[in-house]
Amino acid sequence: TKAPAFLSGAALNEYHEAVRQVLTAYSNHSPQIGYVQGMNMSASALLANVCTDFAHTSRWAEAAFRFFLWIMNQTKIDEH
Repeated sequence: TKAPAFLSGAALNEYHEAVRQVLTAYSNHSPQIGYVQGMNMSASALLANVCTDFAHTSRWAEAAFRFFLWIMNQTKIDEH
C-alpha cells in the first residue's frame, strides 16, 4: 500500500490499518467480489484524498469506504 511519503511510525501504522478496514468492509459488503489484486492501491489513494488529519487516519476509513463502494458500484462489475 502506497502511503503518503510524510507518514512514519504510528501514523503510518494507523494509515495501513485504515486501508485494511476499507478493504475488509468492502469484502464483507460484496462477498461475491471480495478482494481483488490492486484494490489496495485504489483504497489507499481514496483514503489519502479524503483524509484531512493524518494523525487520526482511521477516522476517515468510513468516508473512504463509502467513496470506494460508490466507485465500485459505478463500474458495474459482472458478479457472475
